[in-house]
Parts: sequence; C-alpha cells; structure tokens
Amino acid sequence: MKFVHVSDVHLGAIPDIGKPWSKERSLNIKDTFEDVIKKVRAEEAELLLISGDLFHDQPLIADLASVNDLFKTIPNTHVIVCAGSNDRIRKTSPVTSFRWASNVHYVLNDKPTCIPISELNVDIYSFSYWSKEIDIPMIDSIEIYNPQKINILLAYAGTQHHVPIDIEKLKQSRFSYCALGSTNRYMTLIDDKAYFAGRLEPLDLHDTGAHGIITGEIDSVSGKLLNTRFDVMSNVSYVSLEINVSKTTKNDELVETIRNEIVKRGTQNIYKLKILGTYNPAAKFNLSSLQNSYRILLIEDNSDPGYDFAQLFREHSSDVIGSYIRYFLNGKKNELSYTEKKALFYGINALLKTKTDYTNE
Repeated sequence: MKFVHVSDVHLGAIPDIGKPWSKERSLNIKDTFEDVIKKVRAEEAELLLISGDLFHDQPLIADLASVNDLFKTIPNTHVIVCAGSNDRIRKTSPVTSFRWASNVHYVLNDKPTCIPISELNVDIYSFSYWSKEIDIPMIDSIEIYNPQKINILLAYAGTQHHVPIDIEKLKQSRFSYCALGSTNRYMTLIDDKAYFAGRLEPLDLHDTGAHGIITGEIDSVSGKLLNTRFDVMSNVSYVSLEINVSKTTKNDELVETIRNEIVKRGTQNIYKLKILGTYNPAAKFNLSSLQNSYRILLIEDNSDPGYDFAQLFREHSSDVIGSYIRYFLNGKKNELSYTEKKALFYGINALLKTKTDYTNE
C-alpha cells in the first residue's frame, strides 16, 4: 500500500508580506499543493495523509470548496486531513458542516479517534485542534483496536505545546507509520516509523533547506513499513549567503560577486546576505541595484572597517578621537565584543567625518 504524507501546507499564507514578490509566493504555495495532488495521482497512492495546517488560518467555504475540487481529481486515493494549530476548528467553522467528496475524511474530533478504511484494511488514528495549543500527551494513551490491521497515526504533534510525544512509548507502539506535523522541516523522529513532513513551502528566513513530501509503502500483509523517501516539491528556497570583503574590495566587484552567487543558486530564491571581513574605510558600498533586481529580504553587514587604531591614536592622542579610542582599548585584555567593535567603528567613522567636514569649512 502506497501513501503520500504532506504537512503544514499553509494555503492562504502571504510570506514576506509587503515585499514585491509576496503575492507570487502566496500563489507558489497553492501551485505546489496542486503539484502534490498530481504526484499522488501519478504515484497511484492509496492514501494521502495531511497532518495539520493545510490552511494558514480559518478556511472559508470557498477555500474548502477549492481544495475539495482538487481531492476529487484523485478519487482512488483516500484523503485524511486533521486540523493543526493554525487552521484549528471553532464552533462556527464552515468545516464542521462542509460536505466533502466521498474519498475525503476530515477529522473533526478533538480527541484521538479511529478512522477505518475498510477496503485497505487500514485504521487511522487522528484528532484535530480546537485550540491553539495542546500540551497534553494524548498520543501516549491511544489503544490500538485491531493489531491485525495496518495502523497509522496522523497527528499535528511532537513539541512542548503541540501534543508532546514520549518517543520510547511511540517506538513500542503498533503503528506502522506515524505521519506527524508541526515542524518547519522534514525530520525523522523514529527510524522506519515516525516522520515530520515539514512545511511544504518555506514561509520565512528560518525555513532553510529542502521542503516537500514523504512518499512511502507499507506491506499490506505484515503491516511493515517497507520504505520512505523525501521528495523535494517547493518552488522557492530561503538562502543565507555569506560574502567576504577585504581592504581591496571595490563596490562594483562586490556587486558582481553577489550577483554571480545569486544566479548560481537560483534567481527565484529569497536571500539573506551577510557581509563579512574587513574593508577599506574609504570604500563606499551600495547594493541597491541588487535589491531592485533580486529577491533580497535582508542584508546583514558584519564587516569591519580596517582602521589602524594605533596610528589613529598617535595622530589624535590629544583630541576627542584619541579619547574615544582610549576608552575602548585602554587596558583591554580580551578581544572586544561584537557590540563594542561596532560602537568603536561607528564612533570613529562619525568622528573622522565630523573632523573632515569641520576642516573643509
């Protein structure tokens, strides 16, 4: 029996809101989920397991209808969906009365319940969130009704405030597969048993790495998990890019280096730039042309101006610049902290500029 496990889809989310590409990113999430449905059909999977946060927020009837139309395109696949923390169910939620396609099982219970799929000889144990957090380890107390069936756990669980899991108890359980949600990334909790699918598409800078789905196969007779594989599905990645500068680096050279790295890694991706190294204090860097051309979410400048503080102190020992240097360096046995370095560099920058402006008047 073949299955596909997807989690944390977050349909309706608008990543990087306010950025020129945010609307396109929202469409990326929808497109990628549609690609998942196509893959389920191509793989001829009997089960599609969605372990929470299919929606980024409370879905409206139109949202449910749109997803239901997608599920109708895979009539030979049983779709089981539980609600997570983001798309948790309320008393007035449209999902409580929505009429799903015959192949769809949307879990409404807030306590673990068994959903039998008779034609596959499968029992699926799941529950949905009716509150933002659940700090009760509900999974530990689940009792398997029929060990002769294939038993699967579908749950948005595994963190302190989202149904904590006793790994040893879960390891000893009779579940053939545990389809878990609630994490940003794909992770193995228990080898050959329990997996987090992670977010289908990354939503922010913390979501680095690969994103996609888990495809697996369970032996229909023994109930043994035969194999799993992680398939990358996301259209976009968040990439942290570190660039080193030196005292000889010029602005055009820096811009070209960054441009080449972005083109090499993919212009569709979203970047956090971190500038490192030591630069010539007289150099002026301007990366606005890159920000206008590529998806650069953040530029973090951790580079240092290459001042010769000993020479500066000799030249300014009797003025405010010398006093400022003395304040930071006099009697300092250990290396300056990052904050102290920045305060020293920025202060010297400002004082030298002020002195130059005053001298030029």
